[in-house]
Amino acid sequence: MGYEDRKDKIIEYLKSVKFATFKELSNILNVSEMTVRRDVKNLEDENLVNRKYKGIELNRGNNLTNTSILNTNVNIYHNYVNDVNYKIIEETTRKIISYRNIFLVSGNLNLELAKFIEVNYKKFKSIDFITSDIKIASILGNANLNVFIISGKVNKNNINIIEGISSQFLDNIIIDLLILEPEAIDKDFGISDNNIFNANNKKILIDRSKNILLLTQPNNFDKRALYKIIDLDNRFSCITAHDSTKTLFRYEDIISITYV
Repeated sequence: MGYEDRKDKIIEYLKSVKFATFKELSNILNVSEMTVRRDVKNLEDENLVNRKYKGIELNRGNNLTNTSILNTNVNIYHNYVNDVNYKIIEETTRKIISYRNIFLVSGNLNLELAKFIEVNYKKFKSIDFITSDIKIASILGNANLNVFIISGKVNKNNINIIEGISSQFLDNIIIDLLILEPEAIDKDFGISDNNIFNANNKKILIDRSKNILLLTQPNNFDKRALYKIIDLDNRFSCITAHDSTKTLFRYEDIISITYV
């Protein structure tokens, strides 16, 4: 990989995380820290980055319109909605590394999680990934990871299989970890969804899962949607943002919650 390719990856990465250490960039680019520091010097000369203690940040005052920098073929995760979502995804990757198979249900956080996994694919070579989302399957497939996609009716709007999930495929496996983005969570009503097809599909997946990891924000708690999926039990854990209202404290006797 030459300097121009490394430059593209560094810029795209900084758009996602705002700040990166030299060691972090060395691992992502698979080069020595010395090479990273030389690249950073060139980027500084081009007025693209600002050097900070042990790392760099993007020079936001520079108009990054170079077509090379905006190369859409660069396999790097990007476009996180905010820093909280990035922290949720980062914490998720730490928790999932020991599972044999993982089912990623369609959702914005799981899509960004797939991009994160693609960049760090070497850590996840031993995991079999299953999904109902064609975009997620494509991203993980690009990293030559083991990916299985289930059959069913395709939603053309978000390229997700929304109806008629093949139970024949799922009958032959037990899902070690299901990663789910719930629409609504309530201590008494459990998990619910406003779409009956989504609710039915999620119920099938949860029934076949040993562990369920919920990725969500605190404002999705104490809510009830139209269609109940299932009650909360000790199979569930959750990664979410710090809860200033202390609402989630009441859920900690049912599910394990990690705050970021």
